[in-house]
Amino acid sequence: MPGIQTTEPSATNLVGDILDDATRLVQQQLKMFAAETRDDLRKARDAAYPMFFGMGLAAMGVLLLGTAVALMLHWAFPTLPMWASFGLVGGLLAAGGSLVCYGGKKQFETNNPLPDRSAQALKENVQWLTNPK
Repeated sequence: MPGIQTTEPSATNLVGDILDDATRLVQQQLKMFAAETRDDLRKARDAAYPMFFGMGLAAMGVLLLGTAVALMLHWAFPTLPMWASFGLVGGLLAAGGSLVCYGGKKQFETNNPLPDRSAQALKENVQWLTNPK
């Protein structure tokens, strides 16, 4: 039959094609890894804007409420000096803020911003390429 190849491809050609396919697969996985990372970072950035704005508003509120509580303490206990009232309120707010920051730090330590699926697939393909047993 004319036009039909009757010879088998050589082993060298087959191995070369396999290596080309594997290289292309790794390149595609790297692109997917980069795209997932960009997407995750964009989502984190978009979530951070309202959080920072909210933290600023909350900080102003805490400042005003702390001032009000310190003035109320001085009013309720006239023998308590004004500086002691502000010191008590400031100390309590600082202790509470420290606890919240510590909890946030612990929560942040468990966060993994890298895409796990892409990283795992890429790791497996690199291992296969370096050790094709």
